[in-house]
Amino acid sequence: MKNLKRFFAFALAFVLSFACLLVPSIAEAAEGTFAITITDGETGHNYEAYQVFKGDVTMDGTKKVLTNITWGNGVDGAAIIAALGLDADSTAEDVAKLVATYDDKSDDAMAFAKIVGANIKASGKIQETSDEATHIINVPAEGYYIVMDGDVPAGDVKTAYILQVVSPVEVQIKSEKPTIVKNIIENGEKTKANTASIGEEITYNIESVVPDMTGYDKYFFVVTDTLSPGLTFDPSSLVVSVGGTATEDYMLFINGVLATTSTEAVTPTAATTIKIAFNDFVNYEKGKAVLVEYKATLNHNAVIAGAGNPNEVNLTYSTDPNVTSTGGGTDHPSEPGSGDPVGKTPDDKVVTYTTELVVNKTDGTKVLSGAKFQLTGDTLDVTLVNKEVFVESATGTYYMLKDGTYTETAATTETEKKYDSTTTKYALTSVVLPATASNKTSVVGYTKADGTITFTGLKAGEYTLTELEAPEGYNKITTEFKLKIDAAATLSGCTWTKGTGTNENFSVSEGTYSIEIINNKGIVLPSTGGMGTTLFYIIGGVLAVGALILLITRRRMSDK
Repeated sequence: MKNLKRFFAFALAFVLSFACLLVPSIAEAAEGTFAITITDGETGHNYEAYQVFKGDVTMDGTKKVLTNITWGNGVDGAAIIAALGLDADSTAEDVAKLVATYDDKSDDAMAFAKIVGANIKASGKIQETSDEATHIINVPAEGYYIVMDGDVPAGDVKTAYILQVVSPVEVQIKSEKPTIVKNIIENGEKTKANTASIGEEITYNIESVVPDMTGYDKYFFVVTDTLSPGLTFDPSSLVVSVGGTATEDYMLFINGVLATTSTEAVTPTAATTIKIAFNDFVNYEKGKAVLVEYKATLNHNAVIAGAGNPNEVNLTYSTDPNVTSTGGGTDHPSEPGSGDPVGKTPDDKVVTYTTELVVNKTDGTKVLSGAKFQLTGDTLDVTLVNKEVFVESATGTYYMLKDGTYTETAATTETEKKYDSTTTKYALTSVVLPATASNKTSVVGYTKADGTITFTGLKAGEYTLTELEAPEGYNKITTEFKLKIDAAATLSGCTWTKGTGTNENFSVSEGTYSIEIINNKGIVLPSTGGMGTTLFYIIGGVLAVGALILLITRRRMSDK
């Protein structure tokens, strides 16, 4: 009898996982029935009950006890006895005595609940009478029941099996679905959208919390992050922590391939998918903060203006504590397998925007090539000039020409005037990595044959445009052009505007900027052709002869 009392005291408190508060209920029920009232604040859940033990419920002080125990009609008693490893002639009362020795929410108690859940009889199912935030199951008799989730909305967390001694009773369920939030860290502050220059490193912050995992033998917690092609992930910058303590107890996959933080960063040609699958996540303490931080570089594939360069994260998590999870096999043990019940959070997105400046060089009527310009600003990094990625390199094979292009042909005496430098070499690269970013505050280039030079990959800020060399035959402009790029970046888009105090020829359209700069021709003495030149020489010769005659005459007069 003492063991039975212990059992029923245990049963009263035994609400596994997300069920935590049991109080008497005065819920109405049909005459001769007893109500199990479940409050979870959720719609879409559909609860069902199965009778495990029949018996008579009485009160022993403040505790409910069950006497005259036999098997209920909702379970297969023989199968439960076999699963527990008891003799085949054991009775329902024998099982009750064994279970009464288990501590509340112990592994043994949870294992027993799963055994019961695996051996229910479909014919004994009693469904709830409503599908509201408060769920009522009217059971036909007092006894010991298992209550479980039936159908739940996709991604919702199922309640662990509830074992409950029933006369009228209320169960309040506190279920938790994990959430995940992503931000950009800029100047020490969190933001959902920003602007950056090509070559600039961006810091990302991902936050979640360890959920209640009571009842789970394995819990999947997989962070999936997708970077657009304009962002280069740097594995060496990845830091993962739980409860403020850094951990490396996870598996990192980059585009489905197992990687480490020492894996080399490579500029992508398509979107990059990063997965962080935590090992043995079920061992972490509920409520601890989960933090993932890393850096990515805005690369030359970046979308200019427009929709920007998004970065999205979601979380895959376990949803059913009543199922023994298997995992994704030898290569992916910390990811869910095909039969593992999991949910996924909605994507949480951040966006980085960038723009460009087009300089239009004319003399007022026609375009001018070969004008050399320098753009200076606080953070230009690897800004692309004319959308080419040429990096100064001693081992390069290219030379810069004054028309804004590059050639692998070395200069000759006849062609050297066309070269910006006959000795400085450049390498053409399609990869921009933090290790090779030049962190420039200025970039230089020449206007092309169409009279334009494009500086691609600029963030909001103040810039100075200077003409270093004018096209041949034109005067160089000595005035500096002050340009200010303003931006209001949000998840839905970026509004680019012209800052105050900038040149009147500076304008913005559809998120990109342009400026027209006009050169005037230099002063050139007129020429009238061959005859004019001949006349010039004749006059000069006459003057020279006259001067000589005058000199001789003066000497003769002085001799007299």
